[in-house]
Amino acid sequence: MSKQYLDKDGLQVVADKVNESKEVASGAMALAEQANENITMTFTGTYAQWNNLSAVDKAKYTIVNITDDVGDSSMTVRNPDWDNAVSITIAQLDSGYTFTGDGLFVCTIKPNSGTYAGININGIPVGVVTVDPQRGQIQCPVKESDVVQTTTGTMHTTAEGSAYFIPYTVSVETVPMNYSTEEQFTGKFWIDGKKIYRKCYEGSITTYTDYGALRQFQTNVDSNSDIDAKIDVEGYMQTAPYVQKYSINETEGNGGNGFYQTAQVRLAGTIPNQTLAAAFYDTGKALTSIAYHFCIYYTKTN
Repeated sequence: MSKQYLDKDGLQVVADKVNESKEVASGAMALAEQANENITMTFTGTYAQWNNLSAVDKAKYTIVNITDDVGDSSMTVRNPDWDNAVSITIAQLDSGYTFTGDGLFVCTIKPNSGTYAGININGIPVGVVTVDPQRGQIQCPVKESDVVQTTTGTMHTTAEGSAYFIPYTVSVETVPMNYSTEEQFTGKFWIDGKKIYRKCYEGSITTYTDYGALRQFQTNVDSNSDIDAKIDVEGYMQTAPYVQKYSINETEGNGGNGFYQTAQVRLAGTIPNQTLAAAFYDTGKALTSIAYHFCIYYTKTN
């Protein structure tokens, strides 16, 4: 079998291919190392430092370790100040009325016979009534420098054709980010308009009462003279000598009386001066104490 030899040019081609392969391999390894670093990149610092990073820089980190409390944030709450309503005359509406602040525009329209009445805000129709004696009512949020004006037709100057500007009162409320055993305004409102508060409790119940097949652990954890309604409860109760955790208002099993073990937080008494109680019911009668950790969300009477 004869041997084959590469000439000088052929050897150079082979050398170039080898060097190119080394460069590709080296680049691939560098990319792999970089990818591995990106996978495990961890940010460690304060919340303020993290918040100062750009969105691009934040996206580089897969693990974020905040070294201090997030703390509380704040929100601006605006409510209509009905006690300081400003009356707007029909003549002012006809010529155009400029609002002096943020608030609500409230108006009752009643057109003259044979015509119609309409209201524009910044040239945009927000209400029209076309047939006397029908009436139309408008309640519209407005901001400073907005202009309200009637369209074709005139409004009655009686109380049936009236308009008011209701300025907003502005307050800054603290919105808690962390849970606390102190009462906190959550920054949310219930459907009746009342503020929703949160308060956390933890403790243990070591005494119980036997009722035949039922062992009841119960204790009063708070008495709040302002509490109006329980909106929600979150948390758990933990049994001893076992380590089972039961969500609040959770029932497990089905004993002869309808439940086996039940964790509850409830209000007792009348409004005001309601008492907040924690209770655990065990038909197995094997438990010796209950630890509770929960938060209650509620509205207040005032």
